[in-house]
Amino acid sequence: MENSNNSTGLKVALGIALVLFLATGFYAMNLNKKSNEVEQELTEQKRLVMNDLNTMAKQYDEAISENQISNKNLIDARGRIQGLIDSLQISETNVKIVEIQTKIRIVTKRNGMCY
Repeated sequence: MENSNNSTGLKVALGIALVLFLATGFYAMNLNKKSNEVEQELTEQKRLVMNDLNTMAKQYDEAISENQISNKNLIDARGRIQGLIDSLQISETNVKIVEIQTKIRIVTKRNGMCY
């Protein structure tokens, strides 16, 4: 009877160990499956973020190149404007000189001097 009780106890213990082993294996498989799903999701999110960053980098490169072109255009336009200002100042000076010369001639004619 002792053998029978020991045998039954061993069978129960072996059954419990087998159930725990199978439960641990099932849990490990589910955990591995979820881990793979999370890894795939994170990989996909990483790919999307990299695509977004690459797109933003291209947009910044385009903006920088446009700004360089714009800056060059602005510098060229500024040079033309400065040339126009200089021309205007010269022409104003020429007009002033002509006006002054005209006034001098009028004054000299009134006073009887020749200029």
